[in-house]
Amino acid sequence: MLSGIILAGGRGRRMGNKRKALLKIAGEPLISRQIRLMAPVCAEILVVVDEPAAFSGIVPADIRVLGDDDKYRGPLSGMERGLREAKERIAWVVACDQPFVSVAAAETLAQALQLSSADAAVVALDGTLEPLHGCYDAGCAKLAAEQLAQGNTRVVDFLRNIRTVRLDETAFAKIADPRLFCFDIDTPKQLAQARKWASRS
Repeated sequence: MLSGIILAGGRGRRMGNKRKALLKIAGEPLISRQIRLMAPVCAEILVVVDEPAAFSGIVPADIRVLGDDDKYRGPLSGMERGLREAKERIAWVVACDQPFVSVAAAETLAQALQLSSADAAVVALDGTLEPLHGCYDAGCAKLAAEQLAQGNTRVVDFLRNIRTVRLDETAFAKIADPRLFCFDIDTPKQLAQARKWASRS
């Protein structure tokens, strides 16, 4: 089993400063959808947020809601907080605006991590690393904290500084489409596209 970590901080500037985690897909808040989809392979799910009170009554009581120690510094800060609190050795880390998270893909990433001596396993799309919807050894929290202490918040640099397994599209050919499960919502147009895709499933 994995520790599931959902990064739900940030201000959604391109979405009119709306909380993306609370946007609805097929009538369900994104955060609720992710918790439901991730639950089958997660022993626990942690939601890292900027304002925990904003999720009161939305996130189930058995889900741990953690306040980001350093708000608005980007996903690496949230990752560090979640990894530090994770109880399982391997954590599946996603962004709150990824509506099509895939259990099958997470299992593939986790297996690749277990079979290696690496710190992380992530998807590489057209040569570009996708740090979110990746699996990480919880011990990476210390390395993330060290990088943040140096003033570097770039997740791409973090992946370069740790041992990272890269899985390209062929690794998921028979189980899931990485262009779908890595898809994230940054604009109203992308929200409309996500709702369209969700209505077909």
